[in-house]
Amino acid sequence: QDNATLRTPSASQTATWTYGGDGGYAAVDPTDSNYCYGEHIFLSLHRTSNCNATNPSTQLINSGITDVGAGRANFIAPFILDPNDSQQIFAGASSLWRSGNVRNSVPTWSKMKENLDTDIRITAIAVAQGNSNIAWTSEQLISGDDSLREGRLYKTTNGLNTSPTWTTIDDNVNVNPLPNRFITRILVDRFDSTKVYVTFGGFTDGNLWKTSDGGTTWQDITGPGLPNVPIRGITQHPSDANKLYLGTEI
Repeated sequence: QDNATLRTPSASQTATWTYGGDGGYAAVDPTDSNYCYGEHIFLSLHRTSNCNATNPSTQLINSGITDVGAGRANFIAPFILDPNDSQQIFAGASSLWRSGNVRNSVPTWSKMKENLDTDIRITAIAVAQGNSNIAWTSEQLISGDDSLREGRLYKTTNGLNTSPTWTTIDDNVNVNPLPNRFITRILVDRFDSTKVYVTFGGFTDGNLWKTSDGGTTWQDITGPGLPNVPIRGITQHPSDANKLYLGTEI
């Protein structure tokens, strides 16, 4: 309950709160570690501009994301810093939102992928290293036919346009190469953006899938050794493309 958003200075084992309540995703600006980002429930984003201080101060920066406060975001909603531009953030509620000036006193936000269905929730976001136009997102439907609830997947190759064009990779109906389960994370290979990894929830086998052709075909690479539990995190070794690290519920 109320795990908050915590931060530890370099060489310290003492954590301090930067924001209370239930904390979710977090990010540190790789170009200026004074800037740290976190969230409270339902995509209430906050920023710390003096993260290296003894008692860092925080400021809410979600003004303009109209889904926030309207009940149109997951309890813990995803956001990521653009790996190519640390002043740009992608955030998922009912629609997918983007800000290109998150260091401003009041950042501005625009819809990158608009969803008019207020029962849709973004569950994961990924952007290709080296090309911010390549972005992926996943969605769930929180009401209606159970066969449509989980695992919708989309990508764009012109994500920085005012109105990006999105390609359906999996909609659980007409295009359905992947399990119909909650997508927890998406990882675009840092060395080859046509290779993408998708992880799933569910206490079952088959929670790690890979495409090597931009989403046309998929392979279950869960393999032996992984427990039949949800995968909650995935990252790639910074210099070895063959090494992945997974965080599971064990």
